[in-house]
Amino acid sequence: MSPAVGNLTGLQVLNLGDNDFNGEIPEELGRLTALRILNLSNNAFSGPFPANLTRCRALEYLDLNTNGLVGEVPDELAPLSKLDTLYLFVNNFTGTIPPSIGNLSSLTVIGLGRNGFQGRIPEEIGRLKNLTFLQVGDTNLTGEIPESIYNLSSLTFITFAGNQIHGTLPLQLGHLLPNLETLYLGGNLLTGPFPNSLINASALQNLDLAYNNFTGPVWSDLGRLGGLLWLNLNGNRLGTGRPDDLDFLPSLVNCTGLQTLGIDTNGFGGTLPDSVTNFSTQLSMFLMGGNHIHGPIPPGIGNLVGLTALDMSSNMFGGSIPASIGQLQSLQFLSLSGNRISGAIPESMGNLTVRDALMGMGLMK
Repeated sequence: MSPAVGNLTGLQVLNLGDNDFNGEIPEELGRLTALRILNLSNNAFSGPFPANLTRCRALEYLDLNTNGLVGEVPDELAPLSKLDTLYLFVNNFTGTIPPSIGNLSSLTVIGLGRNGFQGRIPEEIGRLKNLTFLQVGDTNLTGEIPESIYNLSSLTFITFAGNQIHGTLPLQLGHLLPNLETLYLGGNLLTGPFPNSLINASALQNLDLAYNNFTGPVWSDLGRLGGLLWLNLNGNRLGTGRPDDLDFLPSLVNCTGLQTLGIDTNGFGGTLPDSVTNFSTQLSMFLMGGNHIHGPIPPGIGNLVGLTALDMSSNMFGGSIPASIGQLQSLQFLSLSGNRISGAIPESMGNLTVRDALMGMGLMK
C-alpha cells in the first residue's frame, strides 16, 4: 500500500479487504484523522501493528484479521475511544493482550484469536459493559478466566477454546451470562462440575466444552435449550459408568435443529435410549465412541437420515446391526469397532457406498 494514502485526509472509510496487498501497513494512515472504518483483512500485510493508528480518534471499526502481522499490540490504545469493533485474529502477534483494551469503553466486538499471545486474559476486559462478542481462541493463554468477565451480561459469543486456561466455571454461569448464544471452551484445562445452570441461557445455540476435565452429571433437562445446534462434550469425565449416565439424552429430542452431538470418551455407562432415534433429522454428527455404553443399538437408528458421521466404537454394544442403518444414505463415516456386536451384516448396508463406513467397522483393510 502506498504511503500516499495518508494524503487523503478527508477519508472516512477505507476498505481494502480480500486482496493481495503485502508489505508493512504504512504509518501514514495515522494522518487520516477523519477515518471511521478501516478494513485491511485477508491480505498479506506483514510487520508490526501500525502504532500511528491511535491518532485516528474517530475510528469505530478496525479489521486487520488474516494477515501476517507480528510483534506486540501497543499497550496504549486509549485514544481510540470510539472504537466499536476490533478484529486482529489470525496473525502472528506475540506478547500479552494489552490491559489498556479495557479502556476502550465503546467496544462491542473483540476478535484476537489464532495469534501467539501469552499470559492471562486481562481482567480489564470486564470493564467493557457493552461487549457482545469476545473471541480469544487458539492462542497460548494461561491462568483462569477473570471473574470480571462473568459480569458482562451483554455477551452473546465467547470463545476461549484452544488455550491452556485452568480453573472452574461458576455454578451460576447461566444466570450471570443469560444472553449467551455461543460458548466455546474446548481444548483447555478446565475442571469442576458440568455447568448445569446453562439451561438458563435460553438462547444458547453452540456449546463446546470438549477436551477438558469437567465432571458430571449432565442435568437431565439439558433439552430445555431447544435452540441448540452444536453440543460437543467429547473428552471429559462426565460419566460414572452408572446406568443413569445418559438420562440427559431423551431431553435433546426437544432440540429440533440439533446438527452435532459429541459425547465420546467420557466414561458414560448405561444403555442408549431408544428416544435418540427421534433426534432432529438435521443431526449430521453423532459421536459416542470410547464409553461403556452397553445393550443393543436402537433399531430405529435409521431414522436419523441426516447423519454423515456415526461413531459408536469402543463401547459394549451387543446384539446385531439394525437393518435400518442402511437408510442412512448420507453416511460418510461409520465406526462400530471394539464392541460385542454379532450376527450377520444386514443386506441393507449394501446401500452404504462410502468406503469409510466399511473401514470403520473393520470390514475392509
